[in-house]
Amino acid sequence: MGKSCQKYAKLVSESLDRPLNLVEKIKLRIHLWMCAYCSGFLRNAQKLRSFLQEDQEVSPPLPPQKQQELKKLVQKNIEEGTDSNPPPDE
Repeated sequence: MGKSCQKYAKLVSESLDRPLNLVEKIKLRIHLWMCAYCSGFLRNAQKLRSFLQEDQEVSPPLPPQKQQELKKLVQKNIEEGTDSNPPPDE
């Protein structure tokens, strides 16, 4: 994963927590159109968010300390280019 992908992976994560401005939306959409890795990252992030929202209906939210630990782990994976669903071998 290149530096631009790291930047856009971070923007994908931010887009789940806050509305992006128009320039951010356009740049992200263009990048996602061209980059299969980041498109997959977006799909996985959306699935994870959906799962976590469903889970909150059943269980209490994580304590703030655990939320921070999880956020740091996700950020570390973004920076290292770790992907839980690597592309299939062709």
